[in-house]
Amino acid sequence: MPSGFQQPTIRPLRVPVSQKPTSTLSNQQLVPQKRGFSKVAPHAPSLQSRAPVGHPPPELPPLSPPSHSRSERLLHRMGEERAGISYDLLERHHITNSRHRSPSMNYLAGVPDVQSRQPSKKQCLDPPAQREDSTVDKGKDGEADNPKGDSAEDQPCHGGRFSKNAKGTIPIRPTLIAFYPPQWAKLLNLAKARMQLYVAVEDAFPRLEDAVGGQCREVLMEVIAHFEAQGWEVEAGYYPTHKLDMCRLTFRSDLKKAVMKSLRADYELYPPSTAKMEEECIAAVKKKANDLLSTGKYLRGEPDDQGRASNFAHRALKNITLAFYYANTSKCLCQFLEFQEYVPYKALALVTAMVHTLLSLFRKHGIDKSAQVNSQDIKEGYIVLNEAISNVLDHPHHGPKLNAMLVDWAQMGMMGYVTKHKPTERMTNEFAPVLD
Repeated sequence: MPSGFQQPTIRPLRVPVSQKPTSTLSNQQLVPQKRGFSKVAPHAPSLQSRAPVGHPPPELPPLSPPSHSRSERLLHRMGEERAGISYDLLERHHITNSRHRSPSMNYLAGVPDVQSRQPSKKQCLDPPAQREDSTVDKGKDGEADNPKGDSAEDQPCHGGRFSKNAKGTIPIRPTLIAFYPPQWAKLLNLAKARMQLYVAVEDAFPRLEDAVGGQCREVLMEVIAHFEAQGWEVEAGYYPTHKLDMCRLTFRSDLKKAVMKSLRADYELYPPSTAKMEEECIAAVKKKANDLLSTGKYLRGEPDDQGRASNFAHRALKNITLAFYYANTSKCLCQFLEFQEYVPYKALALVTAMVHTLLSLFRKHGIDKSAQVNSQDIKEGYIVLNEAISNVLDHPHHGPKLNAMLVDWAQMGMMGYVTKHKPTERMTNEFAPVLD
């Protein structure tokens, strides 16, 4: 620097207290605003950019957000929030959730047409076509009931993880009575009763393969001929389309269901009130079932006036026989002559064989296992019980008493006998008053 030259002294500009910049950012500037927008805290302007004292400061353009370190920007991209860092909510959502992309043309070219694809196994089943012509689904104007007015093609048909049937729209199989309109239901109930009569008095265990094309078919033809002779018309469109299904329908029996309704109550297959644990309850039921079977008590009723045993006279056998054969339904067997005077011996043996099989399951498991009933076990018990009934009939005292009992049962059934169950200890406790 040349001699004699004096460097000027630069004094800092004094700014009024009201115009001094703040060194820290307020909390209001750091809180993000609405989605898609963020409020960025502006930088404090430098001293050189300030206006002279006494003049209003000029309006400054919006500045870019403050620069942060690389780690802070990385945390921002990963979706983590940190104090003092502004972010865009919409951009944050796009980072963590990628945008939908349209499929490539090569992929679309390899996808087969929807119409040529095989239908899914879980797709819903269409209702039978015959239902459209029947009188069940017809409205007052003769048109099928369709409140929305949509065609069958417009109806939704879910597949994949959805159930194959929408709630309340499960299609009824043609092997059930509910599938058919009223007149056909009456005809099939009569055919089913006629088939049950054949099972009760002739062949208790026909083979399904032989019966469907044999006895079931003959019974169905007889009932159809009976309706024609009476001049009763049935709805069109069901026969002979569902002829095989009708034969299978008449083959089914409801005997097991009728036995289970009375078995527990009449034989008191309940655990005692002192049993608390599940193992104790099961063990108690097993013991009761074993006592009934091992001593033959499930067959005998109350002793007669002479104090002698009453074979095949247990209250449970009586209630089941009357409920199954003499119920006030269209499938009852009291409409046939074979059941109007007395209960056939084979019918009594069949009911008793079913009772024996179900009691054996209770003795083994202690709980209801009626779904595991084997027809072979019922048949074996049926053969033995037929021999036992023959032995009773050959006895001079018990034979006439058994015949009189079966006649008495039939008379009660024809008069509309209502089965009654003996109240158990648990049932009586529910209605017992406290007289203290």
